[in-house]
Amino acid sequence: MEKIFRYAFYAIFAVTVCGCELFGDVFEPSYVMLENGDQGTVDAGPQEATFTIAIKSNADWTADSDKNWCKSSRVDNDVLVISVDENTTDYQRTAYVTVKTKDEVGKLEIKVIQKEGNKVSVSKGTYHEIPVEGGTFDVTLQYNVAYQVQIPQDVTWIHEVKSKVLSTKVHTFTVDENTTGLDRSSRISFTYPDSGISQQVTVKQAGKLPKRQFGFKVVHSNMSFRKPVMTGDFTGSVYWQPGQSSALGAYSEYTYPQSGEKTVTFDLFGQAEEFTVEFQSIEGILEIDFSGM
Repeated sequence: MEKIFRYAFYAIFAVTVCGCELFGDVFEPSYVMLENGDQGTVDAGPQEATFTIAIKSNADWTADSDKNWCKSSRVDNDVLVISVDENTTDYQRTAYVTVKTKDEVGKLEIKVIQKEGNKVSVSKGTYHEIPVEGGTFDVTLQYNVAYQVQIPQDVTWIHEVKSKVLSTKVHTFTVDENTTGLDRSSRISFTYPDSGISQQVTVKQAGKLPKRQFGFKVVHSNMSFRKPVMTGDFTGSVYWQPGQSSALGAYSEYTYPQSGEKTVTFDLFGQAEEFTVEFQSIEGILEIDFSGM
Protein backbone atom coordinates (compact mmCIF):
# COMPACT_ATOMS: atom_id res chain seq x y z
CA MET A 1 0.00 0.00 0.00
CA GLU A 2 2.72 2.44 0.87
CA LYS A 3 4.48 1.89 -2.42
CA ILE A 4 1.32 2.46 -4.42
CA PHE A 5 0.64 5.73 -2.57
CA ARG A 6 4.11 7.01 -3.36
CA TYR A 7 3.62 6.33 -7.04
CA ALA A 8 0.28 8.18 -7.00
CA PHE A 9 1.83 11.22 -5.28
CA TYR A 10 4.62 11.36 -7.82
CA ALA A 11 2.11 11.20 -10.66
CA ILE A 12 0.05 14.11 -9.29
CA PHE A 13 3.17 16.20 -8.72
CA ALA A 14 4.37 15.54 -12.27
CA VAL A 15 1.04 16.60 -13.71
CA THR A 16 1.11 19.76 -11.61
CA VAL A 17 4.62 20.63 -12.78
CA CYS A 18 3.68 20.00 -16.38
CA GLY A 19 0.56 22.17 -15.96
CA CYS A 20 2.67 25.13 -14.87
CA GLU A 21 4.87 24.81 -17.85
CA LEU A 22 1.93 24.51 -20.27
CA PHE A 23 -0.43 27.15 -18.93
CA GLY A 24 1.74 29.52 -16.92
CA ASP A 25 2.19 32.07 -19.80
CA VAL A 26 -1.29 32.84 -21.20
CA PHE A 27 -1.26 34.15 -24.84
CA GLU A 28 -3.29 37.41 -25.33
CA PRO A 29 -4.72 37.93 -28.86
CA SER A 30 -4.20 41.34 -30.54
CA TYR A 31 -7.08 43.82 -30.32
CA VAL A 32 -8.03 47.38 -31.28
CA MET A 33 -10.91 49.38 -29.79
CA LEU A 34 -12.25 52.89 -29.24
CA GLU A 35 -11.42 54.62 -25.98
CA ASN A 36 -13.16 57.28 -23.91
CA GLY A 37 -16.64 56.17 -24.93
CA ASP A 38 -16.10 57.24 -28.54
CA GLN A 39 -18.79 56.02 -30.88
CA GLY A 40 -18.17 54.23 -34.13
CA THR A 41 -19.77 57.05 -36.15
CA VAL A 42 -18.49 60.48 -37.14
CA ASP A 43 -21.08 63.10 -38.12
CA ALA A 44 -19.47 65.77 -40.29
CA GLY A 45 -20.88 68.98 -41.64
CA PRO A 46 -20.42 70.03 -45.28
CA GLN A 47 -17.26 72.02 -44.51
CA GLU A 48 -13.71 70.69 -44.54
CA ALA A 49 -12.97 69.30 -41.05
CA THR A 50 -10.65 67.09 -38.95
CA PHE A 51 -11.65 64.67 -36.18
CA THR A 52 -9.42 63.03 -33.53
CA ILE A 53 -10.39 59.64 -32.14
CA ALA A 54 -8.72 57.84 -29.20
CA ILE A 55 -7.67 54.28 -29.97
CA LYS A 56 -6.65 51.49 -27.56
CA SER A 57 -4.66 48.55 -28.90
CA ASN A 58 -2.01 46.07 -27.82
CA ALA A 59 -0.48 45.86 -31.28
CA ASP A 60 0.50 47.98 -34.23
CA TRP A 61 -2.47 48.97 -36.41
CA THR A 62 -3.31 50.72 -39.65
CA ALA A 63 -6.34 52.73 -40.83
CA ASP A 64 -7.76 52.96 -44.36
CA SER A 65 -10.72 54.85 -45.83
CA ASP A 66 -12.80 53.58 -48.73
CA LYS A 67 -13.45 57.10 -50.13
CA ASN A 68 -10.89 59.60 -51.41
CA TRP A 69 -12.72 62.58 -49.83
CA CYS A 70 -12.25 61.01 -46.41
CA LYS A 71 -8.66 60.47 -45.25
CA SER A 72 -7.30 58.70 -42.16
CA SER A 73 -3.91 58.70 -40.43
CA ARG A 74 -2.37 57.22 -37.30
CA VAL A 75 -0.63 59.30 -34.62
CA ASP A 76 1.55 57.13 -32.35
CA ASN A 77 -0.46 54.06 -31.43
CA ASP A 78 -3.38 55.62 -29.61
CA VAL A 79 -4.76 58.40 -31.86
CA LEU A 80 -6.63 58.17 -35.16
CA VAL A 81 -7.11 61.35 -37.21
CA ILE A 82 -9.93 61.49 -39.80
CA SER A 83 -10.19 64.45 -42.17
CA VAL A 84 -12.95 65.19 -44.70
CA ASP A 85 -12.95 67.48 -47.72
CA GLU A 86 -15.69 70.06 -48.26
CA ASN A 87 -18.85 68.48 -49.61
CA THR A 88 -19.84 70.48 -52.67
CA THR A 89 -22.34 67.89 -53.90
CA ASP A 90 -26.11 68.02 -53.55
CA TYR A 91 -26.31 64.86 -51.45
CA GLN A 92 -25.17 63.41 -48.12
CA ARG A 93 -22.29 60.98 -48.46
CA THR A 94 -20.81 58.14 -46.40
CA ALA A 95 -17.35 56.65 -45.99
CA TYR A 96 -15.99 53.78 -43.88
CA VAL A 97 -12.62 53.85 -42.11
CA THR A 98 -11.30 50.39 -41.24
CA VAL A 99 -8.83 50.12 -38.33
CA LYS A 100 -7.07 46.79 -37.96
CA THR A 101 -3.98 45.25 -36.39
CA LYS A 102 -1.23 44.06 -38.67
CA ASP A 103 -2.16 40.43 -38.09
CA GLU A 104 -5.81 41.43 -38.86
CA VAL A 105 -7.02 39.74 -35.69
CA GLY A 106 -8.14 43.04 -34.14
CA LYS A 107 -10.44 45.11 -36.32
CA LEU A 108 -13.06 47.86 -36.06
CA GLU A 109 -14.97 50.03 -38.52
CA ILE A 110 -15.83 53.71 -38.18
CA LYS A 111 -18.68 55.18 -40.24
CA VAL A 112 -18.21 58.76 -41.45
CA ILE A 113 -21.37 60.61 -42.52
CA GLN A 114 -20.99 64.02 -44.16
CA LYS A 115 -23.95 66.28 -44.81
CA GLU A 116 -24.49 67.80 -48.21
CA GLY A 117 -23.43 71.36 -48.90
CA ASN A 118 -25.98 74.14 -48.57
CA LYS A 119 -27.09 75.10 -52.06
CA VAL A 120 -29.45 77.50 -53.77
CA SER A 121 -28.91 77.71 -57.53
CA VAL A 122 -31.06 79.35 -60.16
CA SER A 123 -31.90 77.93 -63.55
CA LYS A 124 -29.87 78.66 -66.64
CA GLY A 125 -30.62 81.94 -68.31
CA THR A 126 -30.54 84.11 -65.22
CA TYR A 127 -30.82 87.23 -67.33
CA HIS A 128 -34.40 88.10 -68.23
CA GLU A 129 -35.24 90.79 -70.75
CA ILE A 130 -38.82 92.02 -70.44
CA PRO A 131 -40.60 93.98 -73.19
CA VAL A 132 -41.83 97.48 -72.59
CA GLU A 133 -45.41 96.29 -72.10
CA GLY A 134 -44.35 94.17 -69.11
CA GLY A 135 -45.02 90.47 -68.75
CA THR A 136 -44.38 87.32 -66.73
CA PHE A 137 -41.29 85.16 -66.27
CA ASP A 138 -40.35 82.13 -64.20
CA VAL A 139 -37.20 81.39 -62.21
CA THR A 140 -36.50 77.72 -61.44
CA LEU A 141 -34.34 76.86 -58.42
CA GLN A 142 -32.53 73.80 -57.16
CA TYR A 143 -32.13 73.93 -53.40
CA ASN A 144 -31.63 71.82 -50.29
CA VAL A 145 -32.05 74.55 -47.66
CA ALA A 146 -34.64 77.16 -46.79
CA TYR A 147 -34.14 80.42 -48.64
CA GLN A 148 -35.67 83.88 -49.04
CA VAL A 149 -36.74 85.78 -52.15
CA GLN A 150 -35.69 89.42 -51.95
CA ILE A 151 -36.76 92.19 -54.31
CA PRO A 152 -35.24 95.60 -53.47
CA GLN A 153 -37.66 97.71 -51.45
CA ASP A 154 -37.47 100.63 -53.87
CA VAL A 155 -38.39 98.42 -56.86
CA THR A 156 -42.18 98.59 -57.18
CA TRP A 157 -42.48 97.35 -60.76
CA ILE A 158 -41.56 93.66 -60.13
CA HIS A 159 -44.04 91.46 -58.26
CA GLU A 160 -43.73 87.84 -57.19
CA VAL A 161 -46.76 85.67 -57.85
CA LYS A 162 -47.07 83.77 -54.58
CA SER A 163 -47.44 80.01 -54.79
CA LYS A 164 -49.57 78.02 -52.38
CA VAL A 165 -47.03 75.17 -52.51
CA LEU A 166 -44.29 75.99 -50.03
CA SER A 167 -41.82 73.52 -51.52
CA THR A 168 -42.12 74.85 -55.07
CA LYS A 169 -38.97 75.30 -57.08
CA VAL A 170 -40.55 77.69 -59.60
CA HIS A 171 -41.07 81.36 -58.79
CA THR A 172 -43.23 83.46 -61.09
CA PHE A 173 -42.85 87.23 -61.36
CA THR A 174 -44.78 89.91 -63.22
CA VAL A 175 -43.33 93.15 -64.52
CA ASP A 176 -45.36 96.33 -64.99
CA GLU A 177 -45.42 98.29 -68.21
CA ASN A 178 -42.49 100.68 -68.47
CA THR A 179 -43.82 104.18 -69.09
CA THR A 180 -40.73 105.99 -67.84
CA GLY A 181 -39.15 106.28 -71.28
CA LEU A 182 -35.91 104.82 -69.91
CA ASP A 183 -34.43 101.33 -69.76
CA ARG A 184 -34.41 99.95 -66.25
CA SER A 185 -33.01 96.93 -64.46
CA SER A 186 -33.00 95.31 -61.05
CA ARG A 187 -31.96 92.12 -59.31
CA ILE A 188 -33.91 89.47 -57.44
CA SER A 189 -31.94 87.63 -54.74
CA PHE A 190 -32.49 84.08 -53.50
CA THR A 191 -30.69 83.99 -50.17
CA TYR A 192 -30.08 81.41 -47.45
CA PRO A 193 -29.54 83.72 -44.46
CA ASP A 194 -27.64 81.34 -42.15
CA SER A 195 -24.90 80.50 -44.63
CA GLY A 196 -24.55 83.62 -46.71
CA ILE A 197 -25.34 81.70 -49.88
CA SER A 198 -27.00 83.97 -52.43
CA GLN A 199 -28.00 83.65 -56.06
CA GLN A 200 -29.25 86.57 -58.10
CA VAL A 201 -31.38 87.05 -61.20
CA THR A 202 -31.02 90.22 -63.25
CA VAL A 203 -34.20 91.64 -64.77
CA LYS A 204 -33.88 94.26 -67.50
CA GLN A 205 -36.80 96.04 -69.12
CA ALA A 206 -36.67 98.22 -72.19
CA GLY A 207 -38.03 101.75 -71.97
CA LYS A 208 -40.12 103.72 -74.40
CA LEU A 209 -41.38 107.23 -74.78
CA PRO A 210 -45.03 107.98 -74.02
CA LYS A 211 -47.40 107.56 -76.94
CA ARG A 212 -47.91 111.28 -77.43
CA GLN A 213 -47.79 111.94 -81.14
CA PHE A 214 -46.99 115.25 -82.83
CA GLY A 215 -45.41 116.41 -86.07
CA PHE A 216 -44.97 119.02 -88.74
CA LYS A 217 -44.68 119.21 -92.52
CA VAL A 218 -42.50 120.92 -95.08
CA VAL A 219 -43.66 121.82 -98.61
CA HIS A 220 -40.84 122.27 -101.13
CA SER A 221 -40.03 122.12 -104.82
CA ASN A 222 -36.48 120.73 -104.76
CA MET A 223 -35.57 117.55 -106.67
CA SER A 224 -33.67 116.41 -103.59
CA PHE A 225 -34.65 117.19 -100.04
CA ARG A 226 -32.31 116.86 -97.12
CA LYS A 227 -34.07 116.25 -93.81
CA PRO A 228 -33.31 118.95 -91.27
CA VAL A 229 -31.22 118.06 -88.26
CA MET A 230 -33.48 117.76 -85.21
CA THR A 231 -32.55 117.24 -81.57
CA GLY A 232 -34.93 116.40 -78.75
CA ASP A 233 -36.43 113.62 -76.69
CA PHE A 234 -38.45 111.89 -79.39
CA THR A 235 -38.36 109.34 -82.17
CA GLY A 236 -40.36 108.84 -85.35
CA SER A 237 -40.36 108.62 -89.15
CA VAL A 238 -40.02 110.87 -92.21
CA TYR A 239 -42.60 110.43 -94.99
CA TRP A 240 -41.25 111.75 -98.32
CA GLN A 241 -44.31 110.84 -100.34
CA PRO A 242 -46.95 108.10 -100.24
CA GLY A 243 -45.15 104.76 -99.87
CA GLN A 244 -41.74 106.34 -99.20
CA SER A 245 -40.47 106.79 -95.65
CA SER A 246 -37.41 106.36 -93.48
CA ALA A 247 -36.67 106.27 -89.77
CA LEU A 248 -35.92 109.55 -88.12
CA GLY A 249 -32.16 109.97 -87.97
CA ALA A 250 -29.43 112.56 -87.80
CA TYR A 251 -29.25 112.73 -91.60
CA SER A 252 -31.58 111.63 -94.39
CA GLU A 253 -31.96 112.75 -98.00
CA TYR A 254 -34.38 111.72 -100.69
CA THR A 255 -34.16 112.38 -104.45
CA TYR A 256 -37.44 112.59 -106.31
CA PRO A 257 -37.95 111.15 -109.79
CA GLN A 258 -39.51 114.37 -111.04
CA SER A 259 -39.67 118.05 -110.18
CA GLY A 260 -42.64 119.89 -108.76
CA GLU A 261 -44.18 120.66 -105.42
CA LYS A 262 -43.73 118.00 -102.70
CA THR A 263 -44.76 117.62 -99.10
CA VAL A 264 -42.52 115.99 -96.49
CA THR A 265 -44.19 114.98 -93.22
CA PHE A 266 -42.38 114.41 -89.94
CA ASP A 267 -44.34 112.05 -87.72
CA LEU A 268 -42.90 112.14 -84.20
CA PHE A 269 -43.75 110.76 -80.78
CA GLY A 270 -42.10 111.24 -77.44
CA GLN A 271 -42.17 113.38 -74.36
CA ALA A 272 -40.30 116.39 -75.70
CA GLU A 273 -41.66 119.69 -74.58
CA GLU A 274 -39.28 121.42 -76.97
CA PHE A 275 -36.78 120.47 -79.63
CA THR A 276 -34.51 122.10 -82.19
CA VAL A 277 -34.96 121.99 -85.97
CA GLU A 278 -32.03 123.10 -88.11
CA PHE A 279 -32.55 123.26 -91.89
CA GLN A 280 -29.36 122.84 -93.89
CA SER A 281 -30.88 124.62 -96.91
CA ILE A 282 -34.05 126.67 -97.33
CA GLU A 283 -33.87 126.99 -101.11
CA GLY A 284 -37.05 125.66 -102.69
CA ILE A 285 -38.91 125.45 -99.37
CA LEU A 286 -42.41 126.87 -99.92
CA GLU A 287 -43.99 126.24 -96.51
CA ILE A 288 -43.18 124.98 -93.03
CA ASP A 289 -46.26 124.04 -91.03
CA PHE A 290 -45.82 123.45 -87.28
CA SER A 291 -49.55 123.41 -86.53
CA GLY A 292 -49.41 119.70 -85.70
CA MET A 293 -47.02 120.23 -82.80
